[in-house]
Formats: sequence, structure tokens, C-alpha cells
Amino acid sequence: MTTSNKSFPFEIRDIEPEQVEKLKQSYQKNTKLCTTRFGPKGYLFTRKFESVGKNIYNMEIRPSDTFVVTLPRSGTTWTQELVWLILNNFDYEKALETPLTVRYPFLE
Repeated sequence: MTTSNKSFPFEIRDIEPEQVEKLKQSYQKNTKLCTTRFGPKGYLFTRKFESVGKNIYNMEIRPSDTFVVTLPRSGTTWTQELVWLILNNFDYEKALETPLTVRYPFLE
């Protein structure tokens, strides 16, 4: 993933210890808790998201890039295959030779 040197404009802050305790009560033991808030709406992620979020935010977007955005369990893999084939002149041989994970990086 190519990145530029733009900054990450979103506030990053850890949640209060009382909130961490409330989260612990709602999750099973050994669950990795999201204890860091990101952005103006305070979305909860793990602290590890800080570096991933910066890379995604600074990712170079080319005019030729195509994004497949779907809800879970709604035919994402099928849609990716169809879009890839359309954009690659229905090259079925190349599609069979190259794993979908190589043809479509995942941003979650």
C-alpha cells in the first residue's frame, strides 16, 4: 500500500477507566477490547488501529481504482469476482491463477 506523508487529522484518545470496566462486563474474558476513540464521533477501535488508520487515510487513490463495498454476508466474494472479470476482459485463466486476496486487498 503506497502512502503519502499527510498527517492523520483525527483525534485519538483512550477511554476512561470506568468505561473500560463497563466494556469488560459486556464481553467474554480474553476478548481484545476496543479502548481507544478515534475521530470526532469517537468510534471505538483497538490502539493498533492508529497505524492502520493512518495508512488507510494516506493511501494513494488512483483514478483506475475500483472499490467493492458490501454488507456482511451479501455476496461480496461473488461481486468481487464479477467486477474483476469485467475490468480484466473476462480473463478466466488469470482469475484462476491469481488468488482473490491478491486481486482484491481488503480494507476493514
